[in-house]
Amino acid sequence: MMKRTFVMILFSLRSIVGVDWCSPDLECVQGSRRLRNTMCKYKPQTGTDECKGIADVQTPDTRAKMLSLHNEYRNKLAGGEMQGWPKAANMMEMTWDDEIETVALRWAIQCVDGHDVCRRTSRFPQVGQNYAAQMASNDYQTGTNEMNFEGWVGEISLIGDPEAMVDSFRGGAWGHFTQVIWARSFKLGCGSANFEKASWKYSVDMCNYGPAGNVITLPMYEKGEPASKCPDGSVPSKKYPNLCASIKEAAGAVSSGPGGGYGAAGGKGVDEPVTGRVVIDSSGIGFGDGGASGGQDELKEKDDQSGDDGSGSGSESEPGIGSETGTETGSETGSETGSETGSGSGSNKTVVSERKNSAAQRCKLDSIIFLALKFIAATTIHSQASII
Repeated sequence: MMKRTFVMILFSLRSIVGVDWCSPDLECVQGSRRLRNTMCKYKPQTGTDECKGIADVQTPDTRAKMLSLHNEYRNKLAGGEMQGWPKAANMMEMTWDDEIETVALRWAIQCVDGHDVCRRTSRFPQVGQNYAAQMASNDYQTGTNEMNFEGWVGEISLIGDPEAMVDSFRGGAWGHFTQVIWARSFKLGCGSANFEKASWKYSVDMCNYGPAGNVITLPMYEKGEPASKCPDGSVPSKKYPNLCASIKEAAGAVSSGPGGGYGAAGGKGVDEPVTGRVVIDSSGIGFGDGGASGGQDELKEKDDQSGDDGSGSGSESEPGIGSETGTETGSETGSETGSETGSGSGSNKTVVSERKNSAAQRCKLDSIIFLALKFIAATTIHSQASII
């Protein structure tokens, strides 16, 4: 069993290391501007002048926890257990994506409050994002995965007409919740990090979703009996009976449908991109054709590519959500999604499309070192657990 796990981890590591994150194919486009991918622009770091003790605190347990939180909630909603919300006929069971996690973690350790603007992956040009941070003055809090997730899905109370929202999505301060339950988002990858900033100890969860949800005017999901209208390439889940499980995940590769999806030959894949639509994030900022794997038409930035506490300017509602309890703890959240006709969106200085080979090589080397360290840490944790 250990040997099999080791081989699977090495295979996953090799597939991620093989990605050239500085390739123009993984850049994002806004008008005439090209934005570098988060994995190319930002490097692994353990501390800055403003942030101390930046640490990746992701473990196999936290991965499993965040994935189960999403699927259990989706299963309940799809089964009609949420008052006022119709049952879902086509809601997908989420599975973990190591590449999506890698990008989410790279952004989480940058010690910024908000969203990146080019988080696309080799599989998903459109990637959604939920962000949350728990803050404490004395020591890092425990159980933050659950707290942050509950903050996201707690936005369900802000939606007054669930039936209408399901039929045609509209933006508002509920973007975290709607991304969590978006039917066609079936891949999840989260990064968890701790750092100290301005005397506060932050516990951050950054979850990315493929493909992105929150597409204006599109239905959030199809109404009907649970798992009765599973998309091509999926079947009713054995573990979560109200959800649809990917055949590809359960039984290996199948014929590819148009748009890079998978299903019956010539069918519509569950990960086929939705194009030509206006997308809105949790703050009500819309962007349409030509925008994004995650970005905004207007974005207050740090270093030309980092978002503010949630979502920029020009919104229909207050950007982001922030709160503090007394002087000891607090939390802040942000959500962002994107859909594109071309690729990417956001705001950045013009990036020359031709990358020097040395830049690409440095990007690959950084990724190899970073992922190798993660592999060693994960192996150590597994070994310790086995000994105990």
